[in-house]
Amino acid sequence: PIEALLADETARAVVMKHFGGQDISAHPMYDQFKSISLKSLAPFSQGMITDELLEKVEADLAGGADAAVDAPVETVEAVEESQS
Repeated sequence: PIEALLADETARAVVMKHFGGQDISAHPMYDQFKSISLKSLAPFSQGMITDELLEKVEADLAGGADAAVDAPVETVEAVEESQS
């Protein structure tokens, strides 16, 4: 589920990287979609979550911390702030 994914600091940075630095847990509808996967959410995302984006997120998650290092500095700082 998205909620479990975002609970991990590295995974959160990867997701934010692919969502243009946006923290999707701040979305007004987050409570309604946090218990499903990004793949399940895709059909309801108005084209924002594409197969290509899912593949990139999956590849970066498989890369672990190395993939998060490639995230923009603003994304990493936002994740660190949300964890404190």
